[in-house]
Amino acid sequence: MNVADVFFIGVVLTASYLLGSVPSGVTVGKFWRGVDIRQHGSGRTGATNVLRTIGWKAAAIVTLLDVGKGAVAMLLGGWLAGTPGYVVAGIAVLAGHNWPISAGFKGGRGVMPAVGASLVIVPMAAIVGIALAALVIGVSRYVSLGSMAGTVGCCGIIFVLAVQGSEPVAFAPLAMAGGGLIVFQHRDNIIRLIRGTERRLGEPA
Repeated sequence: MNVADVFFIGVVLTASYLLGSVPSGVTVGKFWRGVDIRQHGSGRTGATNVLRTIGWKAAAIVTLLDVGKGAVAMLLGGWLAGTPGYVVAGIAVLAGHNWPISAGFKGGRGVMPAVGASLVIVPMAAIVGIALAALVIGVSRYVSLGSMAGTVGCCGIIFVLAVQGSEPVAFAPLAMAGGGLIVFQHRDNIIRLIRGTERRLGEPA
């Protein structure tokens, strides 16, 4: 790796983190209802908490913005640095979304930016993950459970494709790290699911 490669990787890392740090949920919450979404419900800035606290229209906007963050970061990473750029951008945009410097390092769980990132590099895996998440949510009414199921499904497909050579091998650690980070961010949901206290879809925050 030469000096130019290192420079572009640094640009991708910085730009992707800052892009991920754009607080979609906070911004929409304040504009839509004049509230700080971090002070309500789960305290997270993602679409699920926006849905429970403000409503589906605001949540739809946040979803599109967060998916867009992940997609743009990956497109930028691939354009500037190829496969290494994808890997760096994928992790950085998740880190920015989950721990945004622009919102006091209090963000979301990373699901929607990961959807956008996956749609860019392995669309088929993203579509399967979305379908699996929708199925689990539809049956169980637990958004968190569906999000984790979709994440594991999507990342599992990317991992297998990378290991068998259908996708760049570097996508394997990206899938493991990204999927692991998202599941880790759901640790409080996992505890509530085990205890039977997790809120179902449609229940207010």
